[in-house]
Amino acid sequence: MKPAPVVLATNGPDRIKESSFEAKISNANFRRMVSSIRDVLFNMRDVLFVVALDPASMAYISPAYDTIWGRPREEVYDRLSAWLDYVHGEDREAVSAFFARCMQGMPLEMEYRVIRPDGVVRWVSARSFPVRDGKGKLVRVAGIAEDITERKEEDKALAETNSKLSNALKSAQEGERFNFAMAGVVDILQTCHTVDEAYPIAGNGLQKAIASEAGVIFMIAGSGDIVEAVSVWGGTNVASEKAFKPNDCWALRLGKVHRFWDSKSSLLCAHVRKPPPNGYVCVPMLAQGVAMGMLYVEGLSILERAFPGNVADPVRPFYGEAVAAAERLSLALANVRLRQELQRASITDPLTGLFNRRFMEAWLEREIARASRRGDPVSLIMMDIDQFKKFNDSFGHQAGDAVLRALGRLLQERTRTQDVVCRYGGEEFAYILGGASVGAARKRAEGLREDVKQLNARYGDTILGGITVSMGIAEVPSHGSNAEELFKTADQALYKAKNEGRDRVVVAPLTRHHAEPSELPVAASR
Repeated sequence: MKPAPVVLATNGPDRIKESSFEAKISNANFRRMVSSIRDVLFNMRDVLFVVALDPASMAYISPAYDTIWGRPREEVYDRLSAWLDYVHGEDREAVSAFFARCMQGMPLEMEYRVIRPDGVVRWVSARSFPVRDGKGKLVRVAGIAEDITERKEEDKALAETNSKLSNALKSAQEGERFNFAMAGVVDILQTCHTVDEAYPIAGNGLQKAIASEAGVIFMIAGSGDIVEAVSVWGGTNVASEKAFKPNDCWALRLGKVHRFWDSKSSLLCAHVRKPPPNGYVCVPMLAQGVAMGMLYVEGLSILERAFPGNVADPVRPFYGEAVAAAERLSLALANVRLRQELQRASITDPLTGLFNRRFMEAWLEREIARASRRGDPVSLIMMDIDQFKKFNDSFGHQAGDAVLRALGRLLQERTRTQDVVCRYGGEEFAYILGGASVGAARKRAEGLREDVKQLNARYGDTILGGITVSMGIAEVPSHGSNAEELFKTADQALYKAKNEGRDRVVVAPLTRHHAEPSELPVAASR
C-alpha cells in the first residue's frame, strides 16, 4: 500500500507536526529528519520567521526571538505586530513601513534597534523574502532577523579610532620639522593607488624626515617566510641584507623595537652583515597588531651629528623619530594596501580571478575611444561554455565552479598584456583585444577553442573533461562605433555559434565594409 503523504507544518513556537508531504521514506527516517530540523531551528542564532496571509498571522518564529527581543514568542503568535512594540521609538515608524512593504511581497532589508525589557538596546538586520505558489500568488512572507549589535559596536569603535588617528595626524602636521615632513609623506601616501607606487615615495620621505645615515623599509612577503627590502636610502653601503628570514631580526622575533649601538651591551641582528659604526634601530611595522614589515635605520656619523653628549648612545638622536615614523608609515601603507585590495575586489570576479563585467564595460569604452583617435581596430570575443548545465546537474554546482575556475586560469595564461579578459556573467566570458583586427581575433579565438578542448578541471578526485566553448566575434569599427553595438553584434554571433552546433567560432557579418575572405565566419567541427 502507498504510504500516506505527510508535510511539515508549524504549531506554536517549537512544535513541528506531520501533515501532508508526499514522501517515499520510512516513518522512522522522517521522524529523524524532523528531529534534525527542530534541532537546527532551536540552535539558530538568527530569528527565522514565516508570516501567513489571509488572515495575516505568525506561522512560525524561531527561539532566537526570545534571546534577541528578550520576550516570549507566544505574544507574537497571539498578536502579529507585538514585536513592533519593542522597536526603538526613533525607528518604529520606518520599521512599520518596512513591514507593510514586506507584507506586499517586496524582498527588502533593513537595520533597526529593539529595546529589551532589561533596557539593553540591540541592533537587528532584517531581510524578507516573498513566498509564492505555482500561479505566482503571494501566500507567505519569510525572513531572517540577525543580531548585529557587536558589528555596530565594532564599527563605532573603528570610527572613533580613525577619528583619533586623524586628529593626531593633524596635530603632528603643526609640529617640528620631523612631524611636518612625516605628515607630508603620509599625505602623499594617501593618494597612492598601489603599494609599489607607495614604497619609493615612503623611502624618499623618510630620508628627509629622519636624521640618519641610511635606512631600509622592509616588508614581509605574503608567504610570511621572507623579509624583503622595498625601499633603500643611503647608497649601497647599508649594513643590512636586502632579504632575510623574519627570525634573523630581533625586532621581528621579539615583537618590539630593537636598538644596537655596542656589541658588548646589545645583540646584533643576523641580517646585519657588519655593525654600523653609529648603531642602528629596527622597528616592527604593525597593522592591527600583526607585523607587516620593519623599518631599519642607521645613525649619522659623529661629525655629521650635532647631538653633543650622545656619543655613548649614538642611536638615541633618531630613536624616537624612527619609532614614530614606523608607526605612521605602517598605518599609511596598510591603508594603501587595503585600498588596493578593495579596488581589486571591486573590479574582479571572486570565483575566477578575472575582471568583472563592471570593469570590462568601462575598459571597453576607454579602449574604443583610444582606438578611434588612433584609427586602430578593437575586437571583442564573447565566449560561452557549451552545455555548462550538465556539469552542475551531473556533479553539483561546486563542480561547475571548478570548471569556471579552470577556464579562468587558462584565459589568464593566454592573455596578452594589452588585452583584457573578463567574466561577463554565469558561464559567459568576454575577451577585449586592443589593436587587433577581426582576422587576428578569429585566429586567437580558434587557438583558445583548441586549448579549452584540452582542458581538464579537477573536482575532488573527479577529472571534468570534455569542455568546449562557443565564441562570437565583432570589431570596431566594422561592426559598430560604440561598446553597446559591439556587445550586441558579438552576442548575436555567439548565439549563431550555439545554434550551428557549438564548439565553434563565428565572426559577425561586416556591416560597414565588404567582408574579406579572411574575415568570413568560421565553423569548427565538433
